[in-house]
Amino acid sequence: MYRYSFLAFLFSLLLGCVASTSPITQVPTDNIVKKKWNILFISIDDLNTWTGHLNNHPGVQTPNVDRLAAKGVSFRHAYSPVPHCKPTRAAIMSGLRPWESGNYHGQQSGWFKAIANAESIPQFFSRHGYRTMGTGKIFHNGHDGHLTPGYWDEFKRVKNLPGVKPSYIEEPNDRLRWGPAGNDEDHGDFVRVDWAIDKLNDNYDTPFFLGIGLLKPHLAWFVPEKYFAMHPLEKVALPKVLENDLDDVPPIGKKFALNVEDRFFEDHRKVVEADKWKQGVQAYLAASSFADAQLGRLLDALEQSQYSENTLIVLWGDHGWHLGEKSHWRKHALWEEATNTSYIIYSPGLKNNGRIIDTPVDLMSIYPTLAELTGLPKPKASGVSIVPLLENENAEWEHPAIMTYHRGNHAVRMGPYRYIRYNDGTEELYDHRDDPMEWHNVANEAQMKKIKQELASYLPEYEAPSVE
Repeated sequence: MYRYSFLAFLFSLLLGCVASTSPITQVPTDNIVKKKWNILFISIDDLNTWTGHLNNHPGVQTPNVDRLAAKGVSFRHAYSPVPHCKPTRAAIMSGLRPWESGNYHGQQSGWFKAIANAESIPQFFSRHGYRTMGTGKIFHNGHDGHLTPGYWDEFKRVKNLPGVKPSYIEEPNDRLRWGPAGNDEDHGDFVRVDWAIDKLNDNYDTPFFLGIGLLKPHLAWFVPEKYFAMHPLEKVALPKVLENDLDDVPPIGKKFALNVEDRFFEDHRKVVEADKWKQGVQAYLAASSFADAQLGRLLDALEQSQYSENTLIVLWGDHGWHLGEKSHWRKHALWEEATNTSYIIYSPGLKNNGRIIDTPVDLMSIYPTLAELTGLPKPKASGVSIVPLLENENAEWEHPAIMTYHRGNHAVRMGPYRYIRYNDGTEELYDHRDDPMEWHNVANEAQMKKIKQELASYLPEYEAPSVE
């Protein structure tokens, strides 16, 4: 009884938030034509929500992400299943959450074994008559065309081109590096998009599933000088931070923030002491703009091809990225910045596009959503299709976004709340209505007990042992 009343309460709050913040047009239900569309499947590595159309950071230049968002439907609150490359991609592509597969870390030894018995997204579409083709980082570097034979009808492996030399290197530590390097065509992402453009110019007698995984803005942030020039250092804004933000964070959260016992130990302190914070933000923005430019080439090719009117597009980032928030850089944590990522869907059969939906969802929805939009049977996947939200953003929604980082550590994002519970039982709770930066942990406030209990009820009762 309580769950339904609580969900109704969250839903009413969400409606109020949407009405007051988003210029969204009401969409009638059953407003999607479902058929065997071609699929352009685009993954952008380490892309957080610093994009123009979401307006989450000043000075961002992502005109092609914004162009796709204007054509499709984007999600302001989309979350990765894991804030770490390999396990989040394994979960998204297999339909198995980490606690089902045991893939919490994604080390080389266990990554493939964890999902070997699941039918992956490209295998599912191949079984239903699609020609599946891919390039770049989709499952993960080296796995797509080497450790996963049979996952694709065709896969193009492109190594990062070794001839690209940065003109200088900023290096606050041995893994956090950036600097101008080469021209567009010198980079692997450019070559991958070239290959995908060739595929869009081919003729097919079946529908196709074409996957392109762009590596930038993953480190190292070596991209051509012109992308740095797009973000002049004097105009670069630092993210909003709170001094002593970690004071109310449990020990495990602090460990994640500071990367204790990790080669990335205290990134933020090293960046600040080296006086490189602005330069680091500039480099991330530059790498994001480089990836955006490659996306633009791909969208241009699709629009000029014979498939422009019958191709579904999905764009997703594999997780978020911190640039100093909570004294943290990179992903590897369960807060908003590490888990919130870009997610855009365009379907030729969907009307009233250009909307931004505020309802929290997670990327486990990609697999069942693509199946439903193409009129195929529901796959054996743990995610929930978001087609009801695509049809009507005000639809009743009782499915939280759930994130996992290492076994026993989870976050739940539902309505205005983020709830985090660590493997020792310690907790964090944030109310985004008045604390969007998650500066004030209210988990210990007595009036939040029922809310914590409700959100905790969505966490797994059983978690598979780690495959590592």
